[in-house]
Order: sequence, then C-alpha cells, then structure tokens
Amino acid sequence: MKKIVLLLVIALSFAGFAQSEEGIKFDHGTWKEILARAKEENKLVMLDAYTSWCGPCKWMAKNIFPMKDVADFYNKNFVPAKIDMEKGEGIEIAKKYEVMNYPTFLFVDGEGKLVHRICGSREADAFMKAGKEAMSPTLNYAFLEKNFKESGKPAAATAYFNAASEACMDVEKDVSKYLAAKKPEELFEQANYDLLMYFINEHTNPSFTYLVSHYTDFTAKHKKEDIDEKIKTVYTTSIKKALRSKEAGKLVEVQKAYREQANAPVKYLDSYTNMTQAKISRDTSLYFKAIIEFTDNYLLADVNALNSNAWDFYEKTDNKAYLVKAEEWAKKSTELAPGYANFDTYAAVLFKLGKYPEAKATATKAIDLGKKNSEDVKETEGLLDKINEKLKV
Repeated sequence: MKKIVLLLVIALSFAGFAQSEEGIKFDHGTWKEILARAKEENKLVMLDAYTSWCGPCKWMAKNIFPMKDVADFYNKNFVPAKIDMEKGEGIEIAKKYEVMNYPTFLFVDGEGKLVHRICGSREADAFMKAGKEAMSPTLNYAFLEKNFKESGKPAAATAYFNAASEACMDVEKDVSKYLAAKKPEELFEQANYDLLMYFINEHTNPSFTYLVSHYTDFTAKHKKEDIDEKIKTVYTTSIKKALRSKEAGKLVEVQKAYREQANAPVKYLDSYTNMTQAKISRDTSLYFKAIIEFTDNYLLADVNALNSNAWDFYEKTDNKAYLVKAEEWAKKSTELAPGYANFDTYAAVLFKLGKYPEAKATATKAIDLGKKNSEDVKETEGLLDKINEKLKV
C-alpha cells in the first residue's frame, strides 16, 4: 500500500446526528456583504476558510455540514460563509487573519474583528463545541489572548496557548518569551513544564537547554519517559532543519550539542542523521543501508514506520536482499496491526519476490479486511489479478 500518512483518520459514529437535506446554509456573497449581514443580525460570521485541494475541507463538507444538528446550530446562531483562500478576496482574507492551515474556521464579528478560531476537521459534537466557545465571552480565542497578555498568570497562559494550538497558530516564540521571564526553578512547576514540553521544539531554546542540563532534577519530578522522548524529538527536529538548510556548520552544531549532553540518545541520533541525510541527498548507495540500520534498531515496534519503509523498498528497489528485509518488516507490521494497509504492502512485497501463492493468500486477506472496513481495495484487487496471471504460467 502506498505510504500511509495518518493526517486525520477519524473513526466516527454518526448515531444521533440526522442528515439535513440542506445542511448549513452558507452565504456566498462578498466579504463586505457578509460582514454587513452579521452586523445587522447581531451575529458572528462562521467563515469556512478552505481551498479547493484540501482533503479535510471536502470531508467536512460531505460528512459534517449536512448534519441536521450541526446545520440547525450554525444556521440559527451564526452567519455561515465559505470563501476559497486562494481565489479572489480570499487571498487578502487569508493574509489578514493569518490563515495557514486548512480548513480554518474563523468566527468574526460584524466589524471584521476576530473573536474565535479553530483549524482542522472536527467530529460533529466538537465542531459545535467550537461554535459555543466562540459565543462564550470567557472561552473565545480573543478573550483568552487578551486575558493572557493582561494577567500573565499560568492558568491564563495555558488556556491561551492551548487555544492557539487548536487554531494551528505558531506560538513557540510567545511561549519561549513567557518561559524566559520565569525564574529557572519555576520551570519545574506543572503548568510551565507542560508548556515547555508541548511547545518548545528548538534545541538552542534556553528553556530546553535548562531542561537537559537539569535532567536529573526534572526526571525526579516528572515522568522520565516523557522527558527522554522530548529530548529525542527536539534533536531530530533540529537535525532535519539543519540538513534541509544546507548551511555549512549547521549539522555539526546540532551534533556537537547532543553529543555533549550526558542523557541524549547519541547512537539513535547519529543513526537518524545518517538515514535522513541519505533520504534528502537521494544517495541510493547509502539510502537502503541507512534505512535498514535505523529501522532494525529503533522502529520494530512502530507499525506505521514498518509499513511505510517496506512499501518504500517495494517501490524503489529490485535488490532481493533489500526486498527480503521489506518482507520481514511488512510481515511484522501485520502481526502488530492486522489491518488492510499492512496486508496490502505485505502482499505487494511477496509478489515482487516471486512468492506468488503466499502473495495470493495475503492479498485475499487484505481485500477481505478492506471490504469489511469499507476501504477502497481496487489497487489490491489489481494486484491479485497480476498474481493470478503469474500462477497460471
């Protein structure tokens, strides 16, 4: 199966949400006309800021907007509107409200002032919850931002930064500034620690460097496994940035930082660097060996990585030794998570290795699993046809 990227895989139960023939009644007038209507009706605009290519936008339009409960709520309490952010006046609206992810839902008053915002697809109840927050004087995004800036209290900071995260806003600099103003010992406090762990992703950030230099003290007060994972994530992020920047000395600086840190997983990070470097440079002489080293040492419990890397090898090489490794990973993924995608990958690799009877049994199982979960199994059915042709020879 092609690489599986679980962007927003939502298993929904629509029980209790009847479908409406009309759904949400979106106003398709100009932005000026939409604001004027909101002002006249004393309502907020609920703007679906979308693009034509956005998958989650289409999912919302197909599955959520038509629901009677959702439609009744938004038609009654808001002026719903839809504008493509890449066409016409949508381009300027996207700039004004800093729309960078799709879909973004903007709740704006009749004067054009932003009151609330969220981004991404939502289940029906969560989507209506966002509307209720927009109408709440103490839960909307604008209030939480104002309250944080005026009080600076930990509870206000947590509420605002969490809301900003829900809105896909980049607030790492704001969080960094907030934490930098704290006394070092205050970083151990739960609220500040949570902000550090969730939002700080740069290895040179003072809060992060304080965390790693006081590792023993932090692990005495907080979960060691979480801190270890945070350290690993921050450094891998920095490694990727350094390699993609292609600036001389950037990678050396990152490597120097984690190698000087007593509790950094140096072998893991070195192996990750080799793998990422091979991927970015597309150096096939290094690529397969680097992927094998990293996967076998660190990813054998990661179902998605096993499936993705097995498919990657299936697509990129005819080398039997590498395909045998892909077979091993694909089989392991089916044992860890016996789902359609993993069995499809396994069948494809077996087919490429010429193991046609095993490939047929595996492809058949993949199709059965896919149909059971209403998944598109056309590619696997095509593979099964190819396998049957080989078995006839």
